[in-house]
Amino acid sequence: MKKNIIVPRTAHYYIQIPELKVQRVLYVIHGYAQKASDFLKEFGYLKKSNCLVIAPEALSKFYNKKGEAVANWMTVHQRLDEINDYVGYLNQVQDEILQEYGKLTTAALGFSQGTSTLMRWCMKSKLPMTHLYLCSGSIPPEMSKENVKHFNGQLHFYYGNKDKLFPLEKVKLQLKKLASIELNFIEKPFEGRHEISEFCKKDIIATTQVDQ
Repeated sequence: MKKNIIVPRTAHYYIQIPELKVQRVLYVIHGYAQKASDFLKEFGYLKKSNCLVIAPEALSKFYNKKGEAVANWMTVHQRLDEINDYVGYLNQVQDEILQEYGKLTTAALGFSQGTSTLMRWCMKSKLPMTHLYLCSGSIPPEMSKENVKHFNGQLHFYYGNKDKLFPLEKVKLQLKKLASIELNFIEKPFEGRHEISEFCKKDIIATTQVDQ
């Protein structure tokens, strides 16, 4: 017989505070087998902007082949519990940012496994997002027109033409799914592998005040 119990635990998130007055926030959701502290470094180009960058770290930890401790958002084992846990955790992070900085223009980026994590967060928490940057990752299979009807921002869908982890056959299925649920999305292929593209970086800068 299986029983459930909810226990408190310590989670970690990392912040990059910009040099200009904070007017917006970008949540960046890392991929499988990454660390949030390392992932945050990819957004160093926003240090001279008005954009606060928040990088939450996934709750599940394990060692990679190099013996480094890395993080994972979920597995198929007890998947619904893990989804509910990380959605609740991300909501708490957002609540803390709201309390400290007040209401800000909000956007979010998900990379690889972080793409489905971000979309589930949006589905379950009704986040008021202006832009969603989905990079080299799949959308959740349970996502439907009904559970994203509250989202009225712009969705950007990036994928590399040489990405062995997210091949073009899989990309086509994701694009078909996005079209079927009638989200306002822009398809943005790029020359490259499993990575955050320069196109994405430029799109983020275009919606952010940057000190030149």
